[in-house]
Amino acid sequence: MYFHFLPMFKDVPYLGYLNKDVLPDFGDKKSFLEIKKPLISLNTR
Repeated sequence: MYFHFLPMFKDVPYLGYLNKDVLPDFGDKKSFLEIKKPLISLNTR
């Protein structure tokens, strides 16, 4: 299994579709990437 993370860029059109409370504070940066504590669940059938 692979995970691929890309930074958010502040001038991309899809940011308009996200809730304002989940958008990062870009400040003077052009991009933002923050990976917090991920939750990994396993399906054990």
